[in-house]
Amino acid sequence: MALPTMKHPLPTLALLLAAALPACNATDGERFKSQKNTYIFETTTSTLTANGASVTGFELNFRCPSITGMSSDTVALATTMRANAPLPNLTLQSIQGIRSDTQGAFGFSISGLPTSLLDIYQRCNASSTEKYVTSCPDDYTLVSDCAEATGNTKTCMLVREGTHRLVISAHPNSDKACYSEEIDRSPYAASSPSAVLACDAFSPITLDAAYKGGPPSYECCSDTAETTLNFCVRPCGCRTLNIQIVPKTETLANAPADPPDGNGFKDYLRLAVFSNVEGNTRRFQKLLDSISSHHVDAAINLGNLTNSGKEAQFQKISDIAKASLIEYDGQDEENGCILSASHYCCPSNARTYTNFCNAILHKTPFLSGLGEDEVSGSDLTAFRQHFGPSNFVTTIGKVQLIMLDTADATLSDPQLAWLRTQLSETAHAKCQIPPPTSFTQWPSLAECRIMHPDQEDITCRECIAQEAYCIPPALDRSNVYDGPENCICVPHSSKYCQDGLTCEAADGQEHTCICTRDEDCGSGATCTDGICEPPLRLIFTYTPLFDVYGSRNSAFTSRDEAAELTSLFLQSDVTAIFAGKILDYSKTEMAGIPQYITGGGGADMPALASKSNHWLMVDIPNAYTKPDPSQITVTPVEF
Repeated sequence: MALPTMKHPLPTLALLLAAALPACNATDGERFKSQKNTYIFETTTSTLTANGASVTGFELNFRCPSITGMSSDTVALATTMRANAPLPNLTLQSIQGIRSDTQGAFGFSISGLPTSLLDIYQRCNASSTEKYVTSCPDDYTLVSDCAEATGNTKTCMLVREGTHRLVISAHPNSDKACYSEEIDRSPYAASSPSAVLACDAFSPITLDAAYKGGPPSYECCSDTAETTLNFCVRPCGCRTLNIQIVPKTETLANAPADPPDGNGFKDYLRLAVFSNVEGNTRRFQKLLDSISSHHVDAAINLGNLTNSGKEAQFQKISDIAKASLIEYDGQDEENGCILSASHYCCPSNARTYTNFCNAILHKTPFLSGLGEDEVSGSDLTAFRQHFGPSNFVTTIGKVQLIMLDTADATLSDPQLAWLRTQLSETAHAKCQIPPPTSFTQWPSLAECRIMHPDQEDITCRECIAQEAYCIPPALDRSNVYDGPENCICVPHSSKYCQDGLTCEAADGQEHTCICTRDEDCGSGATCTDGICEPPLRLIFTYTPLFDVYGSRNSAFTSRDEAAELTSLFLQSDVTAIFAGKILDYSKTEMAGIPQYITGGGGADMPALASKSNHWLMVDIPNAYTKPDPSQITVTPVEF
């Protein structure tokens, strides 16, 4: 059977096959390389990277939700994903020369997100496949009840108000060709401009999406059914698109900064960190019960969930975690819902969302690394299927979590290169822009069009009467609705800033490039007085860098490698390191960086251990605004 015609190349056959191949027992370097396709997807023109989510497959006949501003009959190459972290974020980087209004769309279908996260509107007269959406379209009428929608096909009602919103923004690529006059900067020809606004949105704008799920059959849902969040974007040449889930402005403004006492949103992050469950399912259940009673935002296992790495153990541990940490709609026994023959059946009035099955009402994300006992197994495919990659980075507010696969007590060269990339910071280079002669300030290309209304395709060269670049604007001069003309015309002799940064003045003098918005600085970073400050960084590793007892073989094999990593963490302002492996609890410092050892997740503890079975409660105040490393507390909780 012939494949449908695609507007952008399909992934290579090798990549698709690699995604299905088992991750056999291998070194950390081989494991790292084999896991790349769980969070990176590449075509000949674009690269998609998922942080906090795992790529699970591809859907070739995917239709973009009409609410995204694209025609509902647009056929896209959809990437299916499962969210692992509380707030997954995606990046889509495209090469110079392609235009978003002429490119085929990328589709996204993400499972594993709680429906309480984003707003949910019901389109009163829409088809069942697009009944629930994250925003009410501009041309719709908002009603309090769909019963009022008689005869009006464009009405919607708010079903549930979320605490976050799905947003998209653009980060300029550094290639000089991206700022040249050779780039087509004429207004987009797309019939729906909202579909391409993201290309020149240097500050986040809302990205619309739709929920999709199978409706119950005879009041029953298959226990394997999953509700997904679906949306589409078009790739943008010379841009990296950043897709994030962020707290609403009003959510942050009203968020208490106190420790959590329930599931409501707070400007406070509480993590549960543990290791060495070692397949003890009874103690694992007690661990999860303890974690749930403390209302944590994410549970993080450092390694050795099992003592064998066998599929059956991973499956059993995963089932226990899901049952304890995820609350599904329509599975409440008190309201008459029962599990029968792999189906959940309950009266329709017992479901919050009657149109799709197994919507997640609440979820404590479960993130996991690998331990030494698990890499001795014959196959790690099951680990990936249940828990995602064993190396990952994700950002929650202004906190960056980096998990390292150190089950072999070392990092491979590819792992180290990846780690250095995650810890890299925006460089504030020097810039020099000549002063304007005929203008009070160098004009944007949109302003040039206003100044020359008779010239349909005005260029920067024609506008400022000299060879020119068109560079991204500072926050106070940026207007997303200017589209490709949302850039500032400067002389070709300029030494301009890259990475979205701005030259402090255009006076012919040398200045330091400054940021004007957080997005200039990267995920989780903050722009403060023109300087990019990195996020608060936490490192998670199964194997400690150094053995706290000195005589045991419970640390990195090479002390030189451990010292090199310590130096890197110190230079990168890492706040704390959390390690497992040792069946005990301890706190030490390495070059001033706190290192916490926790190994009491369920294994039998030695008689002389300082703690019985335990986990670490990590509390981070002001996690979404400005976390202070000195205010973090780490408390062992025994169970």
